[in-house]
Amino acid sequence: MASIESGNAREAKAFNEFTPLVKNVEHPELGSKIGIAASSWHGIPVNLNGMDDTARTVTLGIYQGKLQRKLTSQGFNAYLPKNSIDPPIDNPSCSNTPEERARHLINMLNDPSIEAIVQVGGGDSALKVAELLDAYDKNWERTQAKIVEAWKVTRPGQEPPERFFTERLPDENYRDSNGDMHGLPNRGIPMTGYSDIMNIHNILGQRGVTRPYLSDCMEEHALDILTEPNPETKYEGLVLYKKTDENSLTLPDIPLPDKPLPVYATMGQKLVDSFPLELKEDTILMLEDNRHPDLVAEQLQKAQEAGQLKHVKAIVFGVMEHYEGAANVTKDFKEQGYPEPGGAFDLSKLDRHTKFKSFIQETQIPILFTQGTEGFAHGDNTFGHGVPDFKPIAHYAPATLKTGDDGKVTLSIEGHTPQRTLDRYYDSCANSTNNPQQWQNTSHILGLDKKAMAELDAIKASVSSVATEKPAEKSDTARHGVDGVYNSNKESLVR
Repeated sequence: MASIESGNAREAKAFNEFTPLVKNVEHPELGSKIGIAASSWHGIPVNLNGMDDTARTVTLGIYQGKLQRKLTSQGFNAYLPKNSIDPPIDNPSCSNTPEERARHLINMLNDPSIEAIVQVGGGDSALKVAELLDAYDKNWERTQAKIVEAWKVTRPGQEPPERFFTERLPDENYRDSNGDMHGLPNRGIPMTGYSDIMNIHNILGQRGVTRPYLSDCMEEHALDILTEPNPETKYEGLVLYKKTDENSLTLPDIPLPDKPLPVYATMGQKLVDSFPLELKEDTILMLEDNRHPDLVAEQLQKAQEAGQLKHVKAIVFGVMEHYEGAANVTKDFKEQGYPEPGGAFDLSKLDRHTKFKSFIQETQIPILFTQGTEGFAHGDNTFGHGVPDFKPIAHYAPATLKTGDDGKVTLSIEGHTPQRTLDRYYDSCANSTNNPQQWQNTSHILGLDKKAMAELDAIKASVSSVATEKPAEKSDTARHGVDGVYNSNKESLVR
C-alpha cells in the first residue's frame, strides 16, 4: 500500500491509537516528527579510540547529520537530541551514558509531537537503559532525580539546564483502566530497533507503552511499514524441522498453530540474560541472532526451564550472523551446518550432538528455518541480525502459519500491534508509583540504599526548580528546550 503523503501540517496526537506516519518530501518539516534515540552502540563504522576531542566531534557530527538527512530525504521531520550520540569519556564505543539515553527516551515519550522513535544500532548497555526505564515506570520522581544526579557527576559544579526533562503529559496518559498510575505513558507510538534494543522493547512493548518493531533504521525501507495503515508481510518457503528417532526415522510433525497468533521478534542468544521477556499469551516467536547457535540453544533451554516459552507455539529462526570470536566456536563449524556470516542453515549438516541440535530435537515447539540468502522485502523470506534492508516486524501483530502443497510454510503478518493488546498489557503491569514494594524491587538498579533514598529526596527538591520548572510562555515556533523537545502543555504536571 502506498505511503501517506501530506502537504499540510498535522496536529500530533498525544494518545495511543495507531496513526500511519506522514511523509512530505517537499516540506519534511510538515511530515511526521521522528525522534532518533542513540542506542548503547552508536553504529559508527569508525574506531573512536585514540581520537582527540576535535576529531571525535567532527566524526560524530558527520554521523548525526547523516541520520537526520536520511530521514529528512524520506519526508520525515527528524529530531535528534543535542549530543545524544556523543560517547562518554571512559567508553568511546558507546553513545553517551545510560542515564542520558534513558532521559532522551523519557523526554520523547512525554512529548506529544513525537510520533515515532527509531533506535540507532544495538549494544549491551541497552539493558541498563531498560532498567532505568523500568525504575522510572515504578517511581518516576526518584528516578528522575537519579538521572539528574548522574548528570552532575559528569559535570562537576554545573546545574542541569532548564527544560532538562519534558513536562509530563496530562494525567490520563499515565492512568490505566484500573485507576493505577504509571510513570511511563500509554502512547502506543511506534519504536523501531534491533539487536540488544530487545531489552527496551521488552519493557516498553510488553507494558503497552509503545508499538515495538524489529528494524534497522539505517536501512532504506526501514520505516515504510509505519506509513501503511494495513501492511501485510510474508515470509515464504520456511522449512519445518523434521525430528528423527534414535534410528534416524522421521517422527510425525508437531502441529503448527491453526489460528492467528501474535508474533514477537527478539534475540535468542539473550532470552534469559536480558530485561525479562514475558509473553502473556500464545505467540509465534521469531529469533534474530549474531552468535554461535550453541549459545542460542543454551538460552532457549534456560528460558524453557524457567517457563518463558510456555506460550510459544512456534519458533522461526532467521539468518544467523556468525562471529568466529564467539565462545565455543570450532574450526569445523561449516561442516557441522552452522551458517557463515549472514548465511542460512544447512539442516543436513547439523551435528546431532550439538546443544542446538539437541534443543530443536527435544523441544515440543515446532521449529522453522528461513532458507533465503537475500535481503528481506515483501514476499521474500529472510530476516536476521546483519541481513540488509529487511522490513520491520510488528511485535504482537496477528500472524498465521500455513503449509503449502510443497511442504514449505508461509508466515503472514498482518497490520500493527492491536490497540486492545496495548491497553491490556498496560492494565496488567500494575506499576503504580504508590507501591513501596515495587520501588524496593528496583532500588538495586539505581544503587540506592536508605541513606541514598533520603539524599535523593533532598536532590529532588533542590533541582525541581531547575529541571522541571515551567519557563515563561513562548510562541509555538520557539517552545523548545535545550534538547529541542517540543512541549505543548499549558501547565506543568511535574510534582
